[in-house]
Amino acid sequence: MPILPWSQRKFVHSRTLADVTVLIARVNGTSARLEDSIRGIEERVVKSRTPSRATADNLRPPLRWSPLDHAGHLLDVDELHSQRIKEFLNDCESLTAADPGNSKTEDEHYNRQAVDPILQRFRVGRSTMTNVLFGLPEAAFDKRSVHPRTGESIRLLDYVELIAEHDDHHLATIRELIWNPAFSQ
Repeated sequence: MPILPWSQRKFVHSRTLADVTVLIARVNGTSARLEDSIRGIEERVVKSRTPSRATADNLRPPLRWSPLDHAGHLLDVDELHSQRIKEFLNDCESLTAADPGNSKTEDEHYNRQAVDPILQRFRVGRSTMTNVLFGLPEAAFDKRSVHPRTGESIRLLDYVELIAEHDDHHLATIRELIWNPAFSQ
């Protein structure tokens, strides 16, 4: 089944502070789920890029990211997540904008790299980020800032949920690319 592009996802932020620990644990668990999705899969599959769907004005569609590109993207985006968490804690009015073209992921050429170091770097970085989150007082998760893409004022709690949802989006895409590439976005 096709996966809705991330940019088309809509969110209703209705979590309560009672959900903080569960959300942080979910974000922390992404490392293990990512490793389970990729480790042990043939390298040619993990590094396989398939064409995007052709459209009327795009007869030669670009190649989509490989499962390893998606893993590298999660690694890259963690830098943005860490930056934004600091911005919440420093009471910044708005959050740093993401790069809509994902140029860092494109420039890193993850398919030319070994799988294990990418997974290890993600695990270390994600563990560092979640340790910071676990150490925050409850009141910190009520701090607000404006999300640059939506223009919506969100709480740090809402942002942690967005991280978890973004992780799950890419994990689902990785699984589809490995097990059923015809249906992946």
